[in-house]
Amino acid sequence: MRIVRLRITEMIKRVIARQRRHSTNRFAGESDGSRLVALGILLVTFGALTLASTLAIMPLPGHFGGSSALFGGIAIILFVVRTGTGAIYFDWIVLAVSSIGVGIVLYFDEQIADTLSLILVCTFLGSSVAARLWIGSTAFPRKAASWILASGCLGAISGLCVVAVWVFRMPPASSVILALDGLFQGLAIIGFGASLRETR
Repeated sequence: MRIVRLRITEMIKRVIARQRRHSTNRFAGESDGSRLVALGILLVTFGALTLASTLAIMPLPGHFGGSSALFGGIAIILFVVRTGTGAIYFDWIVLAVSSIGVGIVLYFDEQIADTLSLILVCTFLGSSVAARLWIGSTAFPRKAASWILASGCLGAISGLCVVAVWVFRMPPASSVILALDGLFQGLAIIGFGASLRETR
């Protein structure tokens, strides 16, 4: 059994190392780091607005709980497709689609009152965490990648917190948790872009 685990671990390490070599040319343009910083600032803004609306006595007009996740996912797709070298970065697309999925679920059930809504939110959040951990494990340079990796770890904690507040029937807390996750994801992308700029 131990030999099997060692072989699986070695295989995963080889796959990650191969992907890291392929990632060296990602976001290699002069202004790519600045564009990623701008994307991160946009995500932080979306998260902060959602957080403010959720905690306010009078919610912002036209605002709904999943707006930061929905518009944040769309922003990631637009920025990454425009910023990249012309290739489709499927891990970033998975990250964006996962955010959009969370936003759509929260649009229809902001309080995550239904069991199906909880399952869908956890599924989308889980795929977002997996994408962030993959990007953080394979991105180059390592200093920049650590920001995304940390965001993935925080996303996993957010998922556990969403389940906990659902079990203890504290629905408004779910919107706060997901808004904070989006905000921290934006901060991670700012750190990622800033680190890329330092290495250019």
